Amino acid sequence: TVVLAMSDQYWRESGYVLVRNGSTISNAGERTSLVESALSGFISQIKASGHQVILMGTVPQFNYNPKNLAAGLVAWSPKSCSNINLVANKCNPTLKLADALKVQGTSWAMEARVATSTGAVFLDLRSELCPQGTCQTFAQGHWIYLDANHISVWESRALAPDLESVLKN
Repeated sequence: TVVLAMSDQYWRESGYVLVRNGSTISNAGERTSLVESALSGFISQIKASGHQVILMGTVPQFNYNPKNLAAGLVAWSPKSCSNINLVANKCNPTLKLADALKVQGTSWAMEARVATSTGAVFLDLRSELCPQGTCQTFAQGHWIYLDANHISVWESRALAPDLESVLKN
């Protein structure tokens, strides 16, 4: 079984380009289409080799301001917080899943399409990462996110049963 996980930042954000046959692709829609095609082909090749594939959906990311999308990347990290703000619980932003959907919805839909079209299992952890529709960076005395787009080791361990369940089935 091959487990694939990734970040959509590299084809979603305007500061990145993809290169195909020596030509740069800067349009977000074209980048998403290219990634969809490449990912579908890659998964199809893996499955043709006799492997099962689990595609883990991109996690909601704390690298943009949903109230000001024009601001571009504003990546959150606890490393950028002062100790005083950390202790005062002032450095743990939340994100409404509905706001994340506005930014990452195209990517999430593409990942689900790829899983469906290739027969890969799609593991979407948004409901676990964003209970009651709110994503948190810190909860129950633990960091949920390590930085803007990586979950913490603690959270990875907490989510292990979800992956284990998919692996057993």
